[in-house]
Amino acid sequence: MTSFYDKEIATELVGRELVKRGWKLSGFHKTESDPMTDYYSQGFWCGEATNDKFPGVVIHCWRKSVPKGKMVAVYKNGLLISSFTGFYLANSRDEVPMYVDMIEKSVGSIQQNKSPATTRQLWYLHVLTKRDTRNWVLTVDQASELINKIKSGQSLAYDSNGMPIL
Repeated sequence: MTSFYDKEIATELVGRELVKRGWKLSGFHKTESDPMTDYYSQGFWCGEATNDKFPGVVIHCWRKSVPKGKMVAVYKNGLLISSFTGFYLANSRDEVPMYVDMIEKSVGSIQQNKSPATTRQLWYLHVLTKRDTRNWVLTVDQASELINKIKSGQSLAYDSNGMPIL
């Protein structure tokens, strides 16, 4: 069974690996200790990471915005793109790079417009447009762009098949 402290250690280790790879962490503090004075302060970060290479992408760890049962969630423009379990497994220093690789692979596929729109995005578009979105073929970025357009008050144009024109 994983303890609270194991999860804290894992959070710090993954945070350090993200920093090595150019991510900016909100509220990151390294572990501090002084054996001469018996002082120890566990490192931590506030659970939010961003990177200038991936605009609009935010990685959340251990926050209310992470789905129940998950440890890490990746958001793009405020919409959930992917989430991961097993974060506590990163207690082993050998596993940390592999775990962060998995997260960055998810982020990379988002940035390359390869990921199809999520069912949540299509449902949200359905609610906003009041159209049948089940057969819409969109990427995550295209769906995010359409949602942002609608939320900002812009109207959408549609082709003869009922697909939005981007």
